[in-house]
Amino acid sequence: MAISKHNDNILIGQGRLYLDLIESGADGAERLTGARDLGDTVSAALSVSEERVVVMSGSGPERKMVDKPRSVTRTLNFTLHDLSLDNLALFFGQGEAADVDHVLVVDEEHAVLKGRWYTLAEAHAGEVDTIRVSKKGGMVWNKDHDYRVDAKHGRIEIMKEDADIVVTYRVKAAPRAHIAVGRGLAACGERDVLAALRYVEDCPLHGVARHYYAPRCSVRPAGDLTLMSRDGEQQIQLAAEVLNPADGSPALYVYGDA
Repeated sequence: MAISKHNDNILIGQGRLYLDLIESGADGAERLTGARDLGDTVSAALSVSEERVVVMSGSGPERKMVDKPRSVTRTLNFTLHDLSLDNLALFFGQGEAADVDHVLVVDEEHAVLKGRWYTLAEAHAGEVDTIRVSKKGGMVWNKDHDYRVDAKHGRIEIMKEDADIVVTYRVKAAPRAHIAVGRGLAACGERDVLAALRYVEDCPLHGVARHYYAPRCSVRPAGDLTLMSRDGEQQIQLAAEVLNPADGSPALYVYGDA
């Protein structure tokens, strides 16, 4: 009998991190403000920890009677040495596999800024194969002139102007495996910095890429900023705790080619 051979996916990763700050409007609703590249990143690691309830017996030889999980914490820790003002502001203040289903979205509204990336709401883990963008109540925009599409990751970059736009697009049904598991800046201590985080494995040294997207995180400083050192450049360490979105959607997406 022939034995099927398993193909190991040994992944040596290298990629980029994108952060999309979340603002709360006057009505209390949260909205994304447009993702930006966090620049050259020294390191990034996703940690998962579990808190358990353990009950030990009181009579006779000690034995474990109950051992149950109580909570799971997922945290993305990352170190930056692109010390842009936006990155410094962050430091100082503020599972199961499934196929992607076909989805058609008509006239999804976005308030956009030139030069920013915007994630299409239904395309977190799906590839966009058709798209139309127009100014709200106005003319249709021209692809690759007014906007650029990152079809693989379901997002658009605005090249024309700040505007209110509507986007019509289709998420292609395809066997792309994904696992679903779960702004304004404020003065220090006033409130959490909320943001969506995306890690794009854009050019792995080896293996099939896996990408990560967390639509709602609490971002906080997680280390020191050494202002002067002969041992290396200035760096900042940040931690983003993955939160459960209020609408009950998954807290973390892990996706890539099946």
